[in-house]
Amino acid sequence: MTALATGYSTIGGELAVGRLGFFFSRPVPWWAIWGGKLSASVLLTAAVGVATAVPWMSSSVAQPLRLDSLLDLPGAFFAAGLILLTVGLAHAASIAYGSRSGLVAADLALLAAWLWSLWAAGPLIIFGAMWVLFLDRSPHNYFQWPVALALLAASAVQVWAGRTDARRSHFALSATLWSLLFAGLGLVSGLGWRLLQTTPKDLGDVIWAAGAPRGDWMYVVGHVRGRIGSWYTPVLLYQAGSGRFVRLGIAGQATPPAFSGDGQQAALLKVEDWGSEGWSGARLYIADLASDRPSLRTVPLGIPPLPKTEPTLAFCPDGDCLLLAQDEALTLYDLPSGKSRWTAPSLRGRWVEPVVFLDRERLRAYRRWSDGTTSMVEIVTVRLRDGSQQPTGRLEVQESACLRSSTSGERLLVLHRRTPRGLPDARPLSKATLHDGVTGALLGSLAEAVMDIDADLLADGRIAVAEIQDRGARLRVLGRNGNEDRSIDLGPFREASLGGEPEPGRLFLGLGPCPVFLPGTQACETVLVDLESGHITREPGVSPARPLWHARVGLQELRPAAGSVGATLFRSADGRLVRLDPKGGTRQILLGGR
Repeated sequence: MTALATGYSTIGGELAVGRLGFFFSRPVPWWAIWGGKLSASVLLTAAVGVATAVPWMSSSVAQPLRLDSLLDLPGAFFAAGLILLTVGLAHAASIAYGSRSGLVAADLALLAAWLWSLWAAGPLIIFGAMWVLFLDRSPHNYFQWPVALALLAASAVQVWAGRTDARRSHFALSATLWSLLFAGLGLVSGLGWRLLQTTPKDLGDVIWAAGAPRGDWMYVVGHVRGRIGSWYTPVLLYQAGSGRFVRLGIAGQATPPAFSGDGQQAALLKVEDWGSEGWSGARLYIADLASDRPSLRTVPLGIPPLPKTEPTLAFCPDGDCLLLAQDEALTLYDLPSGKSRWTAPSLRGRWVEPVVFLDRERLRAYRRWSDGTTSMVEIVTVRLRDGSQQPTGRLEVQESACLRSSTSGERLLVLHRRTPRGLPDARPLSKATLHDGVTGALLGSLAEAVMDIDADLLADGRIAVAEIQDRGARLRVLGRNGNEDRSIDLGPFREASLGGEPEPGRLFLGLGPCPVFLPGTQACETVLVDLESGHITREPGVSPARPLWHARVGLQELRPAAGSVGATLFRSADGRLVRLDPKGGTRQILLGGR
């Protein structure tokens, strides 16, 4: 209120009643008049604010008054900008009101146009402001400063050019203010647009990466090199050999891309503007990766996704349809039309990963449900023709268990990762079991009472189990029936995860803590294991590239397809995307680097 009152009265009010002429009749320069009036308004407002805040902060028990509370630099910077903005707005309103001219209507029209432009270019404004202000977070707390400075500059021109003439003062203020505001909006929007045109070479730190099952296309998520902060994570489809790429937007806007079996298409759901409709407002985009100039097109969906659960996508074996999986329902769409073929509700419980296409006619899905005491997974065969469901078996699992299926759907691995109970330092015990993929019948126990475990079915049908025990990490290679063929000591590591199979009979594993968001960690390494001889080749400072985190998939870290480019992708300790040659052991830096 003080800022509004002083900003309205110090210059505009005195100009309206004719008292400003007194100052210009004296040998005082215009800038001294303007600066004195402005300083008086700002200092008076600040003094009133401090006088009001001190008693309130002194009476606060939770946060007692301290000197550093009053000298908080970010808070003081924000408050100063807010005071200048309020004083400037009140001054401009007083000049416009006091002039009694038709320019007021023009001011209102220009204000509406500027606000509409600001709304239309919102994301561009944010990116541009981040670049200009060197910020690593949203610039909303600092947005008042450009407008406040424009108002102050316009008021200075008004005092210099208008002097004691109210209408001339109004014209000078309006012309200066709107020129600065529209020019600033255009400049910052242009900078924001340029920043959104991210190319793969602009990435300084690659966070996630995953390859197509065939071909050399991959998707990458990373941070842009330069002034943009860590919150800006563009997603790109990238072909390493040719350098071709497709922009997919920002990681928080879209699902991880799903590749077709031949690697020639990619699909993702993207939400341009989050609102109450949630994922039901998402659009389906299909990327054509086979053409000379890869393109991204929108496919209208016959039935939109459900609003709450983040979807996962999967192409049918022939690439002529697309499955959208959510907790509540599975929906199959025909391509390229986007027409819905059927929807399979989860009935009771919820659909969980994975979904396995058995052939061109059937898929296998898993439905989890709980009665409060027991958690069950029901194995369901769904026909692609009409979406009819045929339950074939069930198994009792823990709520935190995750499933890994063979490509044929004949066998099913269940990883039981227990939640620690009892003492705060109690260690969680994990185990892995092998089940019949159709009936869910238990075929055998693969590991019991280990500290942590990762297991999956290999391309040749064998089973790889990476387990952590008190002695360290160990890789166990089991036959199709679960009998142990070989046990390989990996060293004193507390974490181990299975990577890809670059060649038949060879397997990558990631060892040690390799945090995605903490580049520079040297504790992680990768080993390439020859499953026949047990020979280990160590690659320090790199870890298998992880696919983009997904709410439904969670931290299961699905392995890349055997022999695919994804099986040779790794992330170095400094955030670079590296391709390892399994034969020669050479490293090729694909992306990243400061």
